[in-house]
Parts: sequence; C-alpha cells; structure tokens
Amino acid sequence: MSNEGLKESQSWRSYSKELKEAAVRDYLSGDFSLPEIVRKYEISGDYILRQWITKYNSHRKLKDTYKGHFFISVRYTGIAYPKVSAFLKGDYL
Repeated sequence: MSNEGLKESQSWRSYSKELKEAAVRDYLSGDFSLPEIVRKYEISGDYILRQWITKYNSHRKLKDTYKGHFFISVRYTGIAYPKVSAFLKGDYL
C-alpha cells in the first residue's frame, strides 16, 4: 500500500494580517479581480484568498500565519479514513 497521498506540504507561505486585510479590501472594492489580487500580493492560490474573504465576511478575525507549521495534505487514495487516522497516529505502516 502506498502512502503517496500523505505528504508534507512544500508550499506553506506566511502572510501578515495586514496583507490579508489589504487583499480582501481590494477584492471587496470591486476594482480588482481575484486573479489580479492573487498576483498583486503573491498569494499562493485563489482558494487562499477566497478563504480570507469568507472569514472576513463572517466577521471573523484575519490573523498572521507563520512558516514552520507542519501540515499533512491528505488526498483520497482509496485508504479508508480509520486507516489514515491510524497512520497519522503512527499505528499503521
């Protein structure tokens, strides 16, 4: 069984609270499109900006993000979720 669906993200980027707020304000102003803002602020993807917009519109605080966090990206590979959970706990190899 392959574990290729479980791998550490190599694209984690840090973004300041101020950058997030400026990007969201630019989008909400209607002066820039989503792709333009992603390029302007060098955001790793439009899905990231969409998350910030959703959070902002639901009156939740945008916070600084930092490099150095360890995240595992889990793609569906046919491994049942209990097996993935066991793998993450170190019980399954």
